[in-house]
Amino acid sequence: MGKYAVALAGGGSKGIYQIGAWKALIEMGIEFEAVVGTSIGAINGAFMAQGDLQKACDIWQNLRLDQCIDLPVNMELSSDNLLVRQHAGVILSEMIRHGGIDQTPLAELLAKYIDPALVYSSSIDFGLCTYSLRNRSSLKIWRQNIPEERFFSYLLASSALPLLRQVKLGDQVYLDGGIGDNLPFDMLRKRGIRNIIALDIRGTKNRRLTTDRLCVSHICNSLELGGILDLSPALMERNFELGYLDAKKTFGQLDGIHYYLPVKDYQYLLDDFKDEVLPGLEQAALLYEMPRTVCIRRMNLLRHCGPAGKALQKNTQKHVRV
Repeated sequence: MGKYAVALAGGGSKGIYQIGAWKALIEMGIEFEAVVGTSIGAINGAFMAQGDLQKACDIWQNLRLDQCIDLPVNMELSSDNLLVRQHAGVILSEMIRHGGIDQTPLAELLAKYIDPALVYSSSIDFGLCTYSLRNRSSLKIWRQNIPEERFFSYLLASSALPLLRQVKLGDQVYLDGGIGDNLPFDMLRKRGIRNIIALDIRGTKNRRLTTDRLCVSHICNSLELGGILDLSPALMERNFELGYLDAKKTFGQLDGIHYYLPVKDYQYLLDDFKDEVLPGLEQAALLYEMPRTVCIRRMNLLRHCGPAGKALQKNTQKHVRV
């Protein structure tokens, strides 16, 4: 298997999905030659260039809003999701008084986990996308054109969501790269790279990819990932697992429509029943609220599908394969 280049979309706290997918890619022995990203995709891309999944997991584990933004001293969060109605007044006040919420804590946190020297010396090339307010256009830049001492400033520029303070680089002001291109796929195309993984956490309406003469593996979420600033622990854990499973399915390690089954189990079910039965089983599993973020065995799928599934289970037990 040859090396891939990776493009990572922006999406705030939904970016933990990309870390779960990265874990799966490592387990499958997939290597990278370059990585580019926008916003949280740029931050995750820096970890990938650095080659340190464990540090990426460490920073994401139990991540809190006060580790990312400097909140007013009198503000008490009523939720792990910043973008709820209860917080609207304080957010608006910060934007009016200070031009946005201060993301200095995020810069300090990244400096503890990302080593620019490792990113610049890595065999995996690195690039990011930000948005120039003056030029009204995207700035897509590779590491060789980013001064190492300004590395974290460029990461913050790529991830400066509109409610956060704008980032100034030289005499220009920059905003979140997602304003111009939330999946900087063309950075890889323009380099002549043809073997590409797109780690996509954008909304389903924005997922078009122009893949002419390219070999693209498109990993995208099969369930909604929640808000871009929602750090609820249960949601974060679910999104990590979802990224892991979706990556495995994309590369043929798992199969299924709504669920994730080992390929052999899925094939056995296809062999055991008519073509239309298996989609019906998965629909029944949805009806019976079987969890969708675990890898399941075929007998468990049958067991959780109510009376119809139990009847099929009795039938398939007559000729169970080992």
